[in-house]
Amino acid sequence: MNRNQARFVIGLVVVCVLGGLGMGLWHQRQDDQELPTVASSGGDQRMQNFRRVKMRDGKKIWEIAATQARFFEDSRELLVDSPTMSLYLDSGEVIALRCREGRVTLGEGMQEVVRMKLSGDLEMRIGEFSLKTQTALYDSAQNTVSAPDVVHVASQDLSVEARGYRIVVDEKRVTLHAEVHTTLAREEG
Repeated sequence: MNRNQARFVIGLVVVCVLGGLGMGLWHQRQDDQELPTVASSGGDQRMQNFRRVKMRDGKKIWEIAATQARFFEDSRELLVDSPTMSLYLDSGEVIALRCREGRVTLGEGMQEVVRMKLSGDLEMRIGEFSLKTQTALYDSAQNTVSAPDVVHVASQDLSVEARGYRIVVDEKRVTLHAEVHTTLAREEG
């Protein structure tokens, strides 16, 4: 079985499992009128301990995990609670992000992630640097993370504040857009 056939089979299994969960919930609703339907609780489908991984040539490209996810079929979006996201670089380094919520937009076949919008007290680790901001938009086609918000960048000897940023994940390059203020720690001695 080649890789595309394996992906198709895995995707088919996921769809069947989610469909089975939906049917089970529908039957449970019919049996017990006190339970809310999945759709009325804020999504077409709910998933606990959500995890999704993008692999290419046997290597992780990115991974997202959340305590809970709600899937909205009409808009092909997942709303995830307390997500953590990891972007894996060719060098083996990892860019780690975490925040309060995320909105994941899936492509036409619902197999590929087109973009992820992360928001609420977002923290990002890139090597020795820590970034804090309120939002981040991950664009999978360009493999970038960006937002127009105020961002605070800190390391042991450096503190930077700016408005707007863009990270090119493959190059591990951060560009700060406006109102950049830098503070260097003075070496004691």
